[in-house]
Amino acid sequence: MYSFSVNFVRNDSLKWSNRWDIINNNYDQSMWFSIFESLILAFICSLWTWKLLRRLSKKEVLEKPPWSLLQCEVFRSPSNAVLLSSLIGCGVQILVTLLVTLIFAAVVFQTPDYQGHVLYFAIHVFGLLALLAGNISGRFYRRFEGQKWTKTAAITADFPGLLISLVIAMGEIFYINKSSGSLTFNSISFLLTLWLFVAFPLTYLGTFFGFYKLTESDVVVSETPRVIPNKPILTRLIPGIVFGGLLPFLTLYINLPIIQYALSSLNYGILLLILLLEIVICAEASILLCYDHLRVEDYNWWWRSFLTSGFVSFYLFIFCCYEHPSYVDMASVILYFGFTIIMVMLLFLLTGSVGFLACLWFINRLFGNVDKKVGFYNANLSVAVESPEKTKENFLVADI
Repeated sequence: MYSFSVNFVRNDSLKWSNRWDIINNNYDQSMWFSIFESLILAFICSLWTWKLLRRLSKKEVLEKPPWSLLQCEVFRSPSNAVLLSSLIGCGVQILVTLLVTLIFAAVVFQTPDYQGHVLYFAIHVFGLLALLAGNISGRFYRRFEGQKWTKTAAITADFPGLLISLVIAMGEIFYINKSSGSLTFNSISFLLTLWLFVAFPLTYLGTFFGFYKLTESDVVVSETPRVIPNKPILTRLIPGIVFGGLLPFLTLYINLPIIQYALSSLNYGILLLILLLEIVICAEASILLCYDHLRVEDYNWWWRSFLTSGFVSFYLFIFCCYEHPSYVDMASVILYFGFTIIMVMLLFLLTGSVGFLACLWFINRLFGNVDKKVGFYNANLSVAVESPEKTKENFLVADI
């Protein structure tokens, strides 16, 4: 653990309205090049994605590209659907919490006077958004032909509990080492109450409504799964996931200096901008890799889309292990890796959900542009073409 001392020097020439200037203006102008480089990277990916979507118009779809053979396979239910549904719900909960908190903090809590208010605001928003997490997980679990919605509700509700348990464990280590960063009894009681009496019931309520209040949408799926042909090495599962997370991590790595400045000066507007850039690049990278796998007739895109963009968290963990500070004792090691694991877990769920939802939108757009005459879905994916060799299953998504 560390200790420090502070000596306060009175300065009568400093005005009260300018008291935070020494913090807010203490940054290197060259750090703005990091955001500029990320904007260029996002622009290139956006241009590439835009050209791909233009090429996949109705006129070219009628030429029957290789992925057109997957019209009856692409919406087949994934394996471990209950876990995937819960992860998506938790990821959306984290994403919306960050967006709401940063937008509100950038407008209201701009000075360090309200530093503690931002944290409490984020905790309250996260607890209330358990209703949204349950609703999203319940909707997807229903589309995946799940039967017992309580399973996905339990997994989704346990995530805040796991997060709170790790935070309390870190606080106890602070307490054992007599640090001022330890959690008080009132703080621990507040976190447990928020989880057990707010987040937990809201998650079950949201899952119930998401599971039972969903409008049915018929999608045609073949009875026998199509055999996936041999694929190049780079389009297989592990290489695709490993290389797919490089681009989002590159964006995060480029912006690390300015993220550190924004956290130290509490500049929430910059943090919001970097978050939006990361979301855009994760979504576009997932879409491009999803189309690359569809070209080789691989229709197993559900888990791959989540893991591809979520793999950026693995790179961040490796980077944190490599750039670790000098340790004083074992407590410092536990605290550093404990908070690193919490950060990596949150980033994994956030980026994974962004990649999944982006690929879901892309799949809808791709197969929604195909003409009915070639056995595809219509533009809004609400009507399927009937065929005696196909069976109807209720999957997807016009209303998600």
